[in-house]
Amino acid sequence: MGNDFLLSESELWEKFKSGNQEALQTLYTRYYPPLYGYGRKLFPISNDLDDSIQELFLKLWKKKESLGEVVSVKAYLFKSFRRIAFEQLKSNLKYTQLNDDNELETTLSVEDMLISEEMDNEQKKRLKNALGLLTKRQSEIIFLRFYEGLSYEEIETVVQINYQTIRNCVYEAIKVLKKELLAVSLILLNNVEVLI
Repeated sequence: MGNDFLLSESELWEKFKSGNQEALQTLYTRYYPPLYGYGRKLFPISNDLDDSIQELFLKLWKKKESLGEVVSVKAYLFKSFRRIAFEQLKSNLKYTQLNDDNELETTLSVEDMLISEEMDNEQKKRLKNALGLLTKRQSEIIFLRFYEGLSYEEIETVVQINYQTIRNCVYEAIKVLKKELLAVSLILLNNVEVLI
């Protein structure tokens, strides 16, 4: 792999497009973990994530000469992976049912990124309950924004929703979380005052 791992996204992408196999290996090594994590959040019961990731890189390799410039390699890979995984899921209907919007029902849990290790189990439980109040779309966008660290523009590319809708979704999700967690905190505070 050599020095390819030290290359920027755009430099690595250019080497990949020119047919450099080491660049392919570096892309795969660099982006396999976040793609797998994203896939696990989207498809928690799927065993085909490895196949979907391999299919993504095989397709990209076959079309490498015709690939254009990308603003963010990570966002491009997430979007492509999402499409391939949905296609594979549709061909294997044994894993889950599709909802009315022909979207996969997702169960994203982002408590691992929102709470620190010091919090006790009760705080984790309260946060998990609050996250359960979010819509599936809000959960997915919160995961991409805060767990994967994607920008709003990159999320727009992945989920194909306009920029302002994504910002509004994040705002509304955070508002729901704040309201729920504040209400729980006030109840606990009142219970502590009663004990004193």
